[in-house]
Amino acid sequence: MEPEYIAFGQPLPGLEAEHLETEQARQLLDACFSHRDFDVIELRRLESSEQENVQKNSADIIVVECCDGTVPSRNAVGIKPRERLALVYRPGNDRPYDARALRKEFPVTPHQNHIVRGEPASLCLHFDSWSAVERSWTPQRFLARILWWLRETALGILHRADQPVEQIYFDSPYEIVLPPDLSKKIDDPNQLLYLQAPPCGIDKSIVPMVVRGFFADAEVARKEKSISFADSLLVSVEPVIHGTVEGYPWTLGKLHDQLVGRGSGLLTPLNAAIKKAVSSEGIEIPKENCSTMLILHIPVRREAGGDVERFELRGFKVASALSKLGMASGALFKDEDKRCAYREVNLLPVNGSIEQTKTEAWRDIPILPIKVSTSVTQNDVRRASGLPEEHCEFQGVLAGVGALGGHLADIWSREGWGSWCFVDDDILSPHNIARHIGKDVDVGCSKAVVVSELINMNFAPNYSKASGIHAKITDTTNKEGQQAISSASLLIDVTTTLEAPRDLSILDSTPRCASVFLTPSGLNSVLLFEDDGKTTRLLHLEAQYYRALLNNDWGKKHLEGHFGGIQVGGGCRDVSLVLSNELIHLHAATLARQVRTLSARPGACIRTWELDDETGALAAHDVPVSQPVSQQIGKWRVIWDENLQGRLYAMRESNLPNETGGILLGYFDQKLGTIHLVDALPAPLDSDASTSGFTRGISGLNDALEECAQRTANIVGYVGEWHSHPRYASSRPSTLDIELLAYLAGEMARDGLPALMAIVGERYIRFCFCQARMS
Repeated sequence: MEPEYIAFGQPLPGLEAEHLETEQARQLLDACFSHRDFDVIELRRLESSEQENVQKNSADIIVVECCDGTVPSRNAVGIKPRERLALVYRPGNDRPYDARALRKEFPVTPHQNHIVRGEPASLCLHFDSWSAVERSWTPQRFLARILWWLRETALGILHRADQPVEQIYFDSPYEIVLPPDLSKKIDDPNQLLYLQAPPCGIDKSIVPMVVRGFFADAEVARKEKSISFADSLLVSVEPVIHGTVEGYPWTLGKLHDQLVGRGSGLLTPLNAAIKKAVSSEGIEIPKENCSTMLILHIPVRREAGGDVERFELRGFKVASALSKLGMASGALFKDEDKRCAYREVNLLPVNGSIEQTKTEAWRDIPILPIKVSTSVTQNDVRRASGLPEEHCEFQGVLAGVGALGGHLADIWSREGWGSWCFVDDDILSPHNIARHIGKDVDVGCSKAVVVSELINMNFAPNYSKASGIHAKITDTTNKEGQQAISSASLLIDVTTTLEAPRDLSILDSTPRCASVFLTPSGLNSVLLFEDDGKTTRLLHLEAQYYRALLNNDWGKKHLEGHFGGIQVGGGCRDVSLVLSNELIHLHAATLARQVRTLSARPGACIRTWELDDETGALAAHDVPVSQPVSQQIGKWRVIWDENLQGRLYAMRESNLPNETGGILLGYFDQKLGTIHLVDALPAPLDSDASTSGFTRGISGLNDALEECAQRTANIVGYVGEWHSHPRYASSRPSTLDIELLAYLAGEMARDGLPALMAIVGERYIRFCFCQARMS
């Protein structure tokens, strides 16, 4: 029996190339004549037309029969060893080259393109866009790809066996985007779905390619203005059994039959959804032609009685208004006088006439395919970013959402990493717009609130739950802020202040903390991360970071850039640095990834990054973290670490049998009552040392202190003296030590500070402390 073919386009009088209008089609024809597996049957022409509201240009068609001997003659799919195809060239189309299977009984298979009703099947030859394919496309490769598609499809290997259960239908050029909580609300009798076209600047007279779906209270949703060209209807059907891909049904009846064939059905749930969508006041029957956007929620099983493996969403544009559809299906009744349709007969007005359409009328209503998807969820963005879910579910606090903090918040939101509360007591000022994620419309608003709102807008409405608190992170009287801290398992300080990380460090109620900041030049960034047991806290890491600046070449210019500020207000907080937004983005990306990865590790970390502005190279510098040591002396607590302690012992040991000494570098925190020791300098060259005494010299000290101030932005300086005692001598202060300490106390009292002396013995370092009052 001879196969029947679809007549696609109008025939041309011969096989000569001049009958084709485009040079591209002529080149394709030449390739067909030259290919041994393709026989040219005829040439055709397809005139321009409008299809599904899209203008289609005219096309040249080359009708061929192809056979290369690789398609099995009795394959289960139904591909014939010799197939008749229409090779189409349509300039201006998204995919200008197309291969159409002209045999009417050509099977429905995976990887076919959406077509208009009545047209021949379109082979999906490429998975990439035409803009990518055209770079290497040739007529000869096009023909080879067709043979490959037919062979692979016939053998059943074009679609891998280990892929998830197959979609019921092909994709379409139209799309409805639904909220992510669809499964929770679809069966809620008080919730209805309505559709709106996004305000994207497209001409309102043009049917949009994408529309958005939203849930609302049923009464509210009925009053909401849906998309102008269609009503909406959400239908949940019974589970279907997984099978092969099916072609799009072109009528509601065909759709119903396909669902019945898979153990489900359409009419009953369709009528239930129509009645839910119509209020007790009825629905108007429009005079003009309208449509209904039908969305199916389809549970899919692999076999009868099996568990539901997934839910599929499919949509159709039904060529009927909701009221007319309901009357055709028997769900609604018509009132001739008021031109309205009602759910129940007893809802009709008194003396109203009743007319019920035959219930089979719905089967012939035409439908067109609509792609349906859901807005992204946190799990979706995690998978897209390659993040493991086990490290993403936690409560976090981000303190300080200025330029850097705002970008960190946005990055982590788009990765689905953590649920965040943003805390900041600053408002968005006009000059902030240069680098902040906030917009001009947000000027004058709380930065914390602005960032939380922008972050939540990364997802569907009411999905993301980021919050903002307008307060200082260190304000212990703010109950909302303290509740956020106590509920969090991670706190990221981006306040770029000295006080916040120090004050947070002394509170046992704070979770594990990290502090990140950019240096004034914007060329360097810093990360300080506490260990998960909080034995090494931010105030300990700060001092060790300063020591790294003093003892490494990269520290020389690390904090450069204290000048060049633009004064935009009266206070210190109103000074905006000259800093490119590019640098904010660069360091934000690095810090965001580093904070995320290091949060899964137990240890503490000090790490800095240095940008070569000429080449763009980013160098990382790791600073070894040392265990902190502290000692309470009166009202002051002296804090140092094992690394510094080892350095003092080493300098003593290297100078034995003589005593040695030098000055202590560090800083005071008057509020916390702490003295932080950063480093100890060796004895100046003009010092006098013997086995029984040590007198420190002064050679090079001024230069060393100036260098210290420059490298640490004037934070680290002189805090006291240290010296060693010889072998077998205790670390108790001698009479001379006490006299020296008293002298130092008098000198330090000029600045209202105490005097500190460290005596390094064989096994113990003793700190002596004295604070004098100025008379």
